[in-house]
Amino acid sequence: MYFDSRRSTVLATNGMVATSQPLAAMAGLQVLMDGGNATDAAITAAAALNVVEPNSTGVGGDLFALVWNEKEKSVRAINGSGRAAAASDIEELTSQGYRSMPGAGPYSVCVPGTVHGWETLRAECGTMPLSRLLEPAIRYAEGGFPVSEVIAWQWENNLPKLRMYPSGEEMMVDGNAPKKGDRVRFPTLATTLRAIAEGGCEAFYHGPIAEKMASFVQEHGGWLTVEDLAAHTSDWDEPIATDYRGVTCWECPPNGQGIAALEALNIAEGFDIAAMGAQSADAYHHLIEAMRLAFADAYRYVADPRVVDVPTEQLLSKEYAAQRRELMDPRKAMMTAPYGQPIPGGNTVYVSAGHLQLISNMVDHGMDPQQAINALRFMVGNDQALLEEGVSPDTARELQQRGHKLGLMAGRSRVSIGGARSSPATTAPACCRAAPNPARTAQ
Repeated sequence: MYFDSRRSTVLATNGMVATSQPLAAMAGLQVLMDGGNATDAAITAAAALNVVEPNSTGVGGDLFALVWNEKEKSVRAINGSGRAAAASDIEELTSQGYRSMPGAGPYSVCVPGTVHGWETLRAECGTMPLSRLLEPAIRYAEGGFPVSEVIAWQWENNLPKLRMYPSGEEMMVDGNAPKKGDRVRFPTLATTLRAIAEGGCEAFYHGPIAEKMASFVQEHGGWLTVEDLAAHTSDWDEPIATDYRGVTCWECPPNGQGIAALEALNIAEGFDIAAMGAQSADAYHHLIEAMRLAFADAYRYVADPRVVDVPTEQLLSKEYAAQRRELMDPRKAMMTAPYGQPIPGGNTVYVSAGHLQLISNMVDHGMDPQQAINALRFMVGNDQALLEEGVSPDTARELQQRGHKLGLMAGRSRVSIGGARSSPATTAPACCRAAPNPARTAQ
């Protein structure tokens, strides 16, 4: 089954830009037309998304990126995620009644890594100055932009968060979310972006902006300090990869989230997914179970490898995938997907992924990129599989008979599964890195 987008596969000879918002895509495309390279376009598009899709991304977020070097035929990974504050204290959290890391609020704030990531990427791989790359974002923030339909709906759903703190006021119109077609301006964000354009990282991680961020977080009980911000750096890492039926699939390493997708591919490789047929109950069942097993491992083991021993090599081995595969029953879903034992010990953070289905659709079922994007998807979480609206009732019924706990993503809620496109960079925090003092880090 497919979502009928009625779109043909996009073809180009000199490059293309794809984002979740057309204004951001156009900003990146203009950079390419003006002589910039792919890195320049990616930074421009990502910065524009900070403004036109603020519910998903911002300068307070993180950055992960994979960069292809055509001359050397190699891939590099950049980790632009922020570390937890040095004063992070798990005992303080437990004394406040928390049993897990809160998903929102001052305790959840780590150092924003995006801005340093932009500058690091541009310095090593770009060709244009940061001031040029941030021009469209500044223009949209100062002059305004029309809010698109889906983003207006998402904005409305985020009102409870925006109303929690005074910082949400600029994101609302008379206390409410803007409606589709409303023209919205962000003057304070424009000022911040202009300071970054003129002063680079120094203007963001030092001085008035850093002082204001730290002061606000501490005012509401959090730990972030100006020293945490000043000490931040981005890191170039070796990417991780696996071979899926002769196709090399690259991801950023932990503390990034991509290892879950690679492990799931390794598990799925042991089954003849192509023979099962695209969108069949058999294909869904095996991919869902593979993803559940990979998530169980990621929840258990993925953390900051600079302070915790993450068993990356073992998690990505074909031998380990074979062990995990043995837990799967072709006719019955696992009650609970257990984590494995690649090595003793481990740690726990939140991760999310979704490249498994896109790669399987192209490799196993011979779909072109647009067809793979149109194919209906599933999302795994908490031992439940959420199916996208349009899946055959017979397929859903058979999955339920195999023991799958199913939910339905219908209407606008389908966007929660995520968009399929070539994204320029990760735009929101997936998992923060450890603080300089790991003993005091809330993981």
